[in-house]
Amino acid sequence: MTRNKKILIGVVLVLLAAMCIWTVQSVPDRVKDAPPLEKRVMTYNGNTIVEEKDGRKLWEMTAESMEVDIDTQDAVIDNLDAKFYTEDG
Repeated sequence: MTRNKKILIGVVLVLLAAMCIWTVQSVPDRVKDAPPLEKRVMTYNGNTIVEEKDGRKLWEMTAESMEVDIDTQDAVIDNLDAKFYTEDG
């Protein structure tokens, strides 16, 4: 091997080592105690839901307040009043 080839191989090895060290050093640290994400909640007050079929009410539900978690679709309903209507009145 000539002297130039040895120098070129040495330079390439030094650059590869520098890239490996840079790659290991530039990895971000893992966040151990990340604060919990806040819940995304929708709040409704004074809701009424009605289902009708052929112009006749089947049922009616009224809630004083309702909170719905947007991500999980979990609902918390306060003071629910429900009425179910039968054919005979």
